[in-house]
Amino acid sequence: MCSKDKKDNITPISLVNFVNDGGNILLAVSSELSENIRNFAREFDIEFDERNTYVIDHFNYDVSDNGKHTLLISNNFVNNEAILSKEVIEGVPVLFRGIGHKAGTVPLLTKILWAKDTAYSSDFELLEQEPLAIGNDVGLISALQARNNARVTFVGSLEFFSDQHSKSGNKALVNDLTKWTFQEKGILRTTSRSHHKEGESEQLEMYRIKDNIIYNIEIS
Repeated sequence: MCSKDKKDNITPISLVNFVNDGGNILLAVSSELSENIRNFAREFDIEFDERNTYVIDHFNYDVSDNGKHTLLISNNFVNNEAILSKEVIEGVPVLFRGIGHKAGTVPLLTKILWAKDTAYSSDFELLEQEPLAIGNDVGLISALQARNNARVTFVGSLEFFSDQHSKSGNKALVNDLTKWTFQEKGILRTTSRSHHKEGESEQLEMYRIKDNIIYNIEIS
């Protein structure tokens, strides 16, 4: 948690600068997210729905739902084992109650989890309004790896991390998300490198412009 003074210094620009400096961010929001957070998400082509909206699905909801059909069941995971483990991709569905978003077309942006095709994002009091997104276009979790390799993950639910959903697939997905976001997985590391002139084996400090160089690098 931050003191009030520190919170006042957290702006979209300061967060973007943090990412530009190589920092990683795992951002979980509620349906009451602030404009600062909304504007920060827009920097990465993520558009959250309006305040006090929820993703609703009258067909794919959990039996413990409170009657509003907002506790969704989804197993629409990205099939990318650099981000998610096989345990998650082929495992049990997760539970999600929160705000939806629409992911843009930035090439480095990846939808991690999205709603079923019967879902839509809406305010209970304003059902006549056009929803921000419907069906598979409703993003629940998205992530981006910037060109400097910094990583940002957006989760539209605080409840998603609750212990009460640990028996679903949430626990395994949270584990994968935190490991990927904070670069504990999906990273290429150089373990060794060597170089020498073609036909020789000695590694020199300097080479001539017309030298043919053999450069070896091992990556794990």
